[in-house]
Amino acid sequence: MKNSLFLFALTFSLYAFPQESVPTPQKNPVDILDCPCSTLNNPLKGISSFTVLLSEKSPEMEILVQELEKVGKVKRISTTDPKGIDFEGMGTGARLSLLLTPLSVLGEPKSEITRISLYLDMSVKVLKTKNQIESYIWATNMFSTKNNKSESVKKAAQQFTEYYTEANPTSKPMFYVYF
Repeated sequence: MKNSLFLFALTFSLYAFPQESVPTPQKNPVDILDCPCSTLNNPLKGISSFTVLLSEKSPEMEILVQELEKVGKVKRISTTDPKGIDFEGMGTGARLSLLLTPLSVLGEPKSEITRISLYLDMSVKVLKTKNQIESYIWATNMFSTKNNKSESVKKAAQQFTEYYTEANPTSKPMFYVYF
């Protein structure tokens, strides 16, 4: 009985007189990809070259390449060259990809919304298991109407170049662009 009364009094005092050091849970948890990078946790730090995989030649893909040229050197490599593919940029380890995906909206069969995804993935070795895995280390998504795809791609590319420059202020990376 004494233990029950003590436990009740302790519980009551914790709720009646909350301590500042006790963290309160967030009402709206935030996705880590929606948080801004900082110099302390920027995953782009130290990367000096990228393999850039583009699914097609289009004005939107060209906008991405133009933004990458502002922070580094770009080497364009065709995957349809009759002499064969130049694999020089395939060993970088860091792969930057741009995807434009039309979205289906329920009740709107002719929806003109496109998701623009710019992401960076790498091959990572897990030390404990000694397994190689592919892992996304940075990503951003934009949603756009048909008329604003180019502007959304530019904004996603600028976000990438801004984070890269913040993490590597004196570095000029090499981008091997495959299309």
